[in-house]
Amino acid sequence: MPAASAVRRIAFWIPVLPSRAELEQLLRAASPGPRPARELLGALAANRRVLMFRALAWLIKLDLLRVVAPPG
Repeated sequence: MPAASAVRRIAFWIPVLPSRAELEQLLRAASPGPRPARELLGALAANRRVLMFRALAWLIKLDLLRVVAPPG
């Protein structure tokens, strides 16, 4: 039953993966320029912020976003 096992593994991850809409919202928030992570995540639903923080880390790891030093 390898297929059934794969379906269970995928079903486990669905609730913790960001939706396309969440990723688009995060990228739109980041598009004007550098902002603190708390500002980028501030507009998202509170119960999804931890998961979206992880998504933010992956976007940085994949070089889709960058970490910059604060001015000053």
